[in-house]
Amino acid sequence: MTVPRNGSIQRRVTSALFGTIAIALALMASGIAFYEYKGAEPRLRANLDLIAESLFTTVVSTVDFNLPSVATETLARFQAGPMIQAARLYKHDPGGTMRLFAEYSQLGHTPVFSSIPRPDGFLVSGDAALLTTTYVRNGTPVATLQIEGSLTAVRRRLVESLRVLGLGFLILLLVGAAVSHLLQRSISRPLRKLAETARAVSTTEDVRLRAEVDSADEIGQLAGQFNTMLERLAERDRRIVEAYAFQTALVESTGVAVISCKPDGTVLTFNLAAEQMLGYSRTEVVGKATPSLWHLESEVRQRAEELTRELGRTIEPGFAVFVCRVSHGPPEIREWTWLHRDGTRFPVQLVVSSMRDPEGRLVGFCGLATNLTERKKAEESLRASEHRYRIVVDQTGQMVYDLDVKTGVNLWFGASAVRQITGYTLEEFQAVTLQGWSEMIHPDDRAAALENFDQSCAAGLPYSALYRFRHRDGSYRVIQDLGVFLRDESGRVVQMLGVMSDVSQRVESAEAIRRLNIELEQRVRERTAELGRRVSEVEKLNADQRGLMQSLASSQQNADRAAARLQQANSSLLIANQELEAFSYSVSHDLRAPLRNITGFLELLERRSAGLLDAESARYVTVVIGEARRMGMLIDDLLTFSRIGRSEMNLQEVSIEALVEEVRHEMANDVTDRTLHWTINPLPRVQGDRTLLRQVIANLLGNAVKFTRRRPVAVIEIGVGATRPGDTFLTFYVRDNGAGFNPKYLDKLFGVFQRLHNARDFEGTGIGLANVKRIITRHGGRVWAEGAVDKGAVFYFTLPASPAERTHLPPA
Repeated sequence: MTVPRNGSIQRRVTSALFGTIAIALALMASGIAFYEYKGAEPRLRANLDLIAESLFTTVVSTVDFNLPSVATETLARFQAGPMIQAARLYKHDPGGTMRLFAEYSQLGHTPVFSSIPRPDGFLVSGDAALLTTTYVRNGTPVATLQIEGSLTAVRRRLVESLRVLGLGFLILLLVGAAVSHLLQRSISRPLRKLAETARAVSTTEDVRLRAEVDSADEIGQLAGQFNTMLERLAERDRRIVEAYAFQTALVESTGVAVISCKPDGTVLTFNLAAEQMLGYSRTEVVGKATPSLWHLESEVRQRAEELTRELGRTIEPGFAVFVCRVSHGPPEIREWTWLHRDGTRFPVQLVVSSMRDPEGRLVGFCGLATNLTERKKAEESLRASEHRYRIVVDQTGQMVYDLDVKTGVNLWFGASAVRQITGYTLEEFQAVTLQGWSEMIHPDDRAAALENFDQSCAAGLPYSALYRFRHRDGSYRVIQDLGVFLRDESGRVVQMLGVMSDVSQRVESAEAIRRLNIELEQRVRERTAELGRRVSEVEKLNADQRGLMQSLASSQQNADRAAARLQQANSSLLIANQELEAFSYSVSHDLRAPLRNITGFLELLERRSAGLLDAESARYVTVVIGEARRMGMLIDDLLTFSRIGRSEMNLQEVSIEALVEEVRHEMANDVTDRTLHWTINPLPRVQGDRTLLRQVIANLLGNAVKFTRRRPVAVIEIGVGATRPGDTFLTFYVRDNGAGFNPKYLDKLFGVFQRLHNARDFEGTGIGLANVKRIITRHGGRVWAEGAVDKGAVFYFTLPASPAERTHLPPA
């Protein structure tokens, strides 16, 4: 009789039973029934032991890699048979305690045994049995598996088998003995081989082993599923090994120090960069130290105090300082000072984050540290370079700017130049937008300046513009604006670098020369017109008196000679005009710089020759230095005089009384050793330019103080004269009891460089009163003086009253 190898177990048993001798099988059935009933418990235990042994590798792997979900899936496979009703897997923690890792229970079944872990062994309670097995690796418990089996299912299967056997025994008594040997080969051997393979995998932990699959029945399917499970475990181990190798290579190859810690702060990992950065080896810190080893105690204490104030609870100095925020929040980035093993300190940027398992439980912390030493040095070098650059820019006297053409953001440099040209501080002017800058250009110059900018930007050509720029006080400065445009790789203009220079003095000098040229040309035209009128008169006389041709011819010759002389005078005027232009240019550029050099070198000569020259030679040097300084003052005063006539007036309501107090306050330190009696009458407000009028008050009060120097008690009075009905001008006076002046030289008093006193008695350049007259004249007023030698003087000037003051004047 041949038993089919590819059929089911039931078919093979049926085929074997047909070959069993009925009588022998009946006797054997009785013995088997007795044996099976008595051996239900041992057989259940053997089956549970076999299952527990086959699950060793799977259970240990899931526990090692902390995969409770995979362990739960493994235990859930018990639902394929009714023998196992429940199962629990416990994980052994390093402290010796056990915690539930995974569990399984058949649907609707209530476990008979409690969830309290029990010692290893086999325990029977009624129809339920509990097998407890502890998995040990290298002498250390790893996990404990409890399997709850059902004796009822085993005995029920026995009863059913006995019924089948009883029925079959009546029919198949003759075939039982013949198939016993075949059953041994087809069932027991594959099961034994499968158990041996499971035992080998459990012993060697080699998941590459495979069970033999000799058939396609349930045992063959079980062996196939067992091999599939081993293949999946092998693939999972391979991925875990690859991931671990990749993680290890990544951590070790990075230039950032990577340090992980347990929740209590004990170091878990310490990569190569951390060893190089701190000087400690892994064996010295892993499992033995906390990050406090390389942190400064002072910084840790300071940070603990800050966190205590911020969080409202006490944070003790220690490991909690680094992780109290990240334990329940996002990673924290902060700079710290680390301490090398040799005592060297260096700055680091530390990023601390929490590490959590798939269930979200905190398992530790990870820190990534970057050495900031080189970055700090680079930043310090950059700050020093920028500081030097700003110093150089400030010394040029020019406003330097860096304009981003695409965004319109402009960076300004040169704090002193910015304040001098605009009246704003560098920080205030930095906030001015490109639109604000254009609005500060004089309305008459704005369109041309912006059009020039747009054209230069579009073509990428150098930018050059001359325009008036509004100062903070409302006045305008003439600015020379020069810039170049920079392009990117595609050729588009992206940036502009430029400088703004104050050329007001140069433009004012050129304007003065231009006006002098116009004045000279006008005089030439007037003289030429006068000559033409005289020639016409002569011709008319010739027509009326033909009898006097000879005398007229003589007169004509005289007229011709006069015309020649006039032409020569015109040429002389043109030459004088050119010389005046050259002189003005020399005053503003050529004379002032050499004169400063002469004065500087003379002062150096005076200091170096101290004690080497005789008294007369030293006096000569002192006199030359004084005269050079006086010449510089003359040049500066001359330029000031010329600018007064050209500067734009900013008319507003001005308090003369406030100006007098300002000037008196400035002069207070210079007259501390004198007795001055001031009489300041009520002074009304006027309409005028405050800056120019202040110069008038300063010159007149300064002269009064200067020329009363020889009086024991100087008396100075300032007031306003009486007004007549209909007057819109106010008459002010400044009276003193000083040296006075000779009235016959009154016409020279307000001339340029006209002095009525010896310079040795009273210092000055002789241009102050000329400035006063020019300023008052520009305001539409007039100035005059009264005085006598050694009897004091009175200076009068008129100014238009402000609209508010006019309402208080007597009506016309």
